[in-house]
Amino acid sequence: MRHWPTLRDVAFAGTRAVIINCGTKWVTTLALMSVLHRTSYPPLLINCESTDGSREHFTRLAELKGIEFDWLEWPLRPHPVALDELFDNVRADRVLLVDSDLEIVSAAVPTAMERALDSMPHAYGAGFRHGPAWIGTDRGMHANAGYYVERMWIPLVLLRTDAVRTARKQGVSFLNERPFTDIPHFPWLARLLGLRYRIRGLRRLRFPVPGRVERSDLLLARIPSAPRPSFVEFDTGAKLHLAMLGCGWTFSELPLNLWGEVNHYHGVTRAERASFVRHALKKLRLATTETETTQEHVMADVRRRLADVYGIGEISKTGST
Repeated sequence: MRHWPTLRDVAFAGTRAVIINCGTKWVTTLALMSVLHRTSYPPLLINCESTDGSREHFTRLAELKGIEFDWLEWPLRPHPVALDELFDNVRADRVLLVDSDLEIVSAAVPTAMERALDSMPHAYGAGFRHGPAWIGTDRGMHANAGYYVERMWIPLVLLRTDAVRTARKQGVSFLNERPFTDIPHFPWLARLLGLRYRIRGLRRLRFPVPGRVERSDLLLARIPSAPRPSFVEFDTGAKLHLAMLGCGWTFSELPLNLWGEVNHYHGVTRAERASFVRHALKKLRLATTETETTQEHVMADVRRRLADVYGIGEISKTGST
């Protein structure tokens, strides 16, 4: 476990695997071990103000198992901001982003990503494609309430550093955004009305406004002209993805059969970072009906995977069982 003071001090690697840990040490351990077993890429574990004893946990893990990885301490900040910082300063030709709540089950996935970039010099990245899709009744909203813009699947994606860095210098970011379009000429009022999608019982309310979506800021989104969505979901990396395509880059999409070679405990980190207000609303059953997976929900499966696949039991100051 090599400690580094800043990202620019981390040793150069042709391809670097990066995992960002925010107080989720057990699922992050599974992600780290899967990188060590399924790839040849040196992993960098970025710890963001974890209060669950993550530093001591991973120090002990390195001592007990004799594994090597790089460690960096960062302040806690939004995921897109951290990704911008990562690609601005990382010393690597390629970066494999691995969510802290994801396990690479088979080497077939990173191998396919690497081969795709080797054979496609104009591909800025390789992985699974996410979207485009309509958001509506499946999430308790009215039909076609929102439009989810296409992007690379951020939980696991291999990206060319120079391509992303060039886009960053041109002002493109990983930042996410959700513009509301119900009242195009009064965006502040549209945002206010948009709060209904966060409150149970109000999510099906619709305010139909005639006309097409204003294209000035949403041109790259390729949003269908009808039906008109109430909001447009630019998830983390969506604007970057569309900007790259607009500049002539491509994205190499993996075959769908490889989805089964990835184990993703979706939402664990988000649940850990949820605000006090959101927790309170959920307890009062006023928040959205969508569930969020916590470490407690998946702990039995995570511990089973760590023990059965990677030979890791309990980690403590006195040793491992």
